[in-house]
Amino acid sequence: MDKRTNVPVRVRLSKEAGIAYPEKLRVYVVDTNGQVIEEAPFKGNEAFLNTSKQVLHSGGKLYVGASFSKEAGIRQLTERHLLKSKAFEVGLKFNRENIVDLQRLPSGLDLDFFPFRFCHITGHLSKYFNIDGQNKKHPVCHARVSIYEVDRFHFVLPDIPEYVVVDIRDWFRKTLREKVQLDIIPPIPARPIVRATAPRVKDSLPLRLLKPDQKLTNELKLKALPALSEELQAGLQSDALDVVQQTIAANYKILYPYFCLYPLYHHWFYTRQLITTVESDCNGKFDAWYLILDNDQPDVYVKVEVLYEGNWVTVYDPGLPCGTRWNYACGSDINITLTDTRVAPCSCTPLEGEIVFVRRVGNGTSIRKIAMHAASAQTPSPFVDVRGLTNNTGVEGNNYVSPFTQAFDFVVKFGDGFPGATVTHYRWKYRRITNQDLGALPLGDFDYQQGPLSKAYTYPGDFMGTEVFYTGLYEMDQTVGSGKIYKIPNVDAVAATGVAGARWETDDTASIRVNAAGMAGGVYEFVLELCDNAGNTQVVSDTVFQVDSLLASPPYPLSTPAGGVDSDYLVRNGVGNVTGFRFLLRVDNEATTCEIFDAVVRSDSGAGTTTDTICGFATYNHLSPGQVLFRFDAHQPRNYAKYGFNVTKGNSTPGAAANVSGQVPEPSHNILVNGALTNYQLSRTVPNLLGSCTQAAFAENIYVTAYHTNGSERVWQFDSSDTAAFAIEPDA
Repeated sequence: MDKRTNVPVRVRLSKEAGIAYPEKLRVYVVDTNGQVIEEAPFKGNEAFLNTSKQVLHSGGKLYVGASFSKEAGIRQLTERHLLKSKAFEVGLKFNRENIVDLQRLPSGLDLDFFPFRFCHITGHLSKYFNIDGQNKKHPVCHARVSIYEVDRFHFVLPDIPEYVVVDIRDWFRKTLREKVQLDIIPPIPARPIVRATAPRVKDSLPLRLLKPDQKLTNELKLKALPALSEELQAGLQSDALDVVQQTIAANYKILYPYFCLYPLYHHWFYTRQLITTVESDCNGKFDAWYLILDNDQPDVYVKVEVLYEGNWVTVYDPGLPCGTRWNYACGSDINITLTDTRVAPCSCTPLEGEIVFVRRVGNGTSIRKIAMHAASAQTPSPFVDVRGLTNNTGVEGNNYVSPFTQAFDFVVKFGDGFPGATVTHYRWKYRRITNQDLGALPLGDFDYQQGPLSKAYTYPGDFMGTEVFYTGLYEMDQTVGSGKIYKIPNVDAVAATGVAGARWETDDTASIRVNAAGMAGGVYEFVLELCDNAGNTQVVSDTVFQVDSLLASPPYPLSTPAGGVDSDYLVRNGVGNVTGFRFLLRVDNEATTCEIFDAVVRSDSGAGTTTDTICGFATYNHLSPGQVLFRFDAHQPRNYAKYGFNVTKGNSTPGAAANVSGQVPEPSHNILVNGALTNYQLSRTVPNLLGSCTQAAFAENIYVTAYHTNGSERVWQFDSSDTAAFAIEPDA
């Protein structure tokens, strides 16, 4: 056993080191995660460490450098700080007494605290929300914004494994051979690499219609990457790996757009270090102050998370290096437009008084934009009965055509007058009043909302010297007898939760989670009741329940009493007192279908030929103009969809040969072909289709667009499409 195991580690300066004031120096111990775990001053010419030799030999590092002023405000020193302050890494060579002797120190080592300044990193979060059919840009508040600084890749380049260099070389060989190119070249930064640029989709797409979830990877046409000299190309494709590595290191200002094309390499070339985590305010603004060492400009990367159903989910994390703000100009605004559907509109202003603002279904459908009556001047629609439909998708303009499916919340905003002396809880109840074909059902008893429910909040804390935010859940459900009632959350999250610094994720409350996908089709009546802590329904004034005013706010109020908009919103008891709020919602869970059948070429004599051949050809008679009959089916059981059918000749403009569209079911026509009655939906004469050609090939495409919504967006997963091809030629 080594008897020197327990001997403390010392770092000793020799007289030849030439340090006049060693007390200004510090020895720093860095662990394998890049964190400074010990800082020791020099006493005379020696610094004594608590860290053991074994820890240092297990991946630890030693640095000697100037001490950091408290004015710097650094909570947790890291290796990055040391490197930027030009600290000197000490070789781990111990003598028999566990002493590391320093014979010399770099001549440029600054014993005084190096120049520094604070950089203001700031920005805004926003998102376009489709609210009642209109795209409106709103701030995103209470989001968790993690701000990082990114390291230049030449810091880590020497550590890249050999097999990665081989892969990079082979990728460049393939890329340069195929001349893969980008649409737009971003300006060359002082350091690599700029943000990714969006590739342009190839102009001529296949004849088959693209479904929304199809990827266009194979259809990207990228152009205008910077030209590489023959010498540079040779270096990148060299059989000598050290040449490849040196070529990359020496030419990063030229090569950075290429690396944006291949995210697989990013983690080898770039690392990021968390600066801090902040929260966006009610205007979507976020900001932080960061110490800039040695007059540096930071390379800033931002990741955004939001609370969704009680969990933090990442909604913006574009990836290194193309999402980095290289050479960030301190104080300049980082504007980020989010697109994730889990991001909700911002709500920051508490309502004053005893008010229950019944706001929306999901993130985009105002309760007031859901039809309460079979027909009215305010609810135009191709349907005779629009009860429970909405126009929020805009799929048919302002027409009320969209039923609900999937899962969604009913979002409510409680005023600061609740909870009160008698009204402390709420509950929802519901019943189905029509079947899927709108046939009236006997009005039975209501089913009550059941199951657990919570409201998310955040509160500040400290993690390894960095201010962070933690998540908590305020349990709202309470069992009363055999059922559930739900606590009305106090507008002050601290008062409700008892947690210091607590803040609601949003002032809005997701008051019920409805899984429409598991419900039978038809119109449902939903009723919101207020009650005491024993579950007794309470009578409230006529102005308590409010709905969207549909006016610009400010200057107008955001909400207005529901009874003044439509008296049917309010539920009254036998003596006329208000006991609840009601509205209607239509559920439909059936997707669209479509199919293209074989086209038929029909002469004026009534004879016809089908394209149902091995080669897909049908013949026509030159002596007769003839007709081509297009046959397809577009379907949704209750007509909650529209379709578009088009025919393209060769590589001409899609739909130029023929097209038709409308609400399903499509128009149908009948005609005799070869003595049999044949159904078709569209016809064109042969000369009209051929134009200057004597024979031609055609593509048929159909796309059916579902009207359905989940409250936040149109449910495109219910769409359907089909494609077919045929050709016509003269009768031999």
